[in-house]
Amino acid sequence: MLYGKILNCTGLSTTDFKPYLNYNITFYHDADCVAVAEQEQNKSNGDAIYLSIGEHLGTAIMVDGQIYSGQNGRSGTMEHITLDSHQGRQCYCGKKGCIETYCSLSSLLVDNESATAFFNRLNQNDQGTVARWKTYLDYLADAINNLHMFVDNPIYLAGEIVRFIDQNTIDALAERTKKNHCISR
Repeated sequence: MLYGKILNCTGLSTTDFKPYLNYNITFYHDADCVAVAEQEQNKSNGDAIYLSIGEHLGTAIMVDGQIYSGQNGRSGTMEHITLDSHQGRQCYCGKKGCIETYCSLSSLLVDNESATAFFNRLNQNDQGTVARWKTYLDYLADAINNLHMFVDNPIYLAGEIVRFIDQNTIDALAERTKKNHCISR
């Protein structure tokens, strides 16, 4: 594993597992696995960006039905594009203002709060929870708009958050994204 900051296992390699597993072993970024699974499930091989929103944010780019990983394997890790690198929120990667710190579930929730508890309060129209949700959707719309500026392909939401969102949320997010959209041509 070239870089494993979240699991504190940077430098781990597949050879570390060989004595325990009698299989060929390869490491993949979790967001890449989500993108491949989503395309397989939907019988699609279209170009797309996948945002896997769970405790952490993961992003992947699919081109011609394949993960696009680029020259050094870092393409598609858009969760570490910064929105505010000087005064933004501190990311586990060491930088400030990464999209991860604004669009992951952990950025939405407060200490010891579960996603289920948050969305239950949201459905009960708790005003503080509604305000946090609106702010979160604004950040997510900003991130989607920025990602569209890099790769003008459909963006699919995946991950734990999809259990909690409905068509009203998708519509609200689409409306926010349209308001922020920059037409460059």
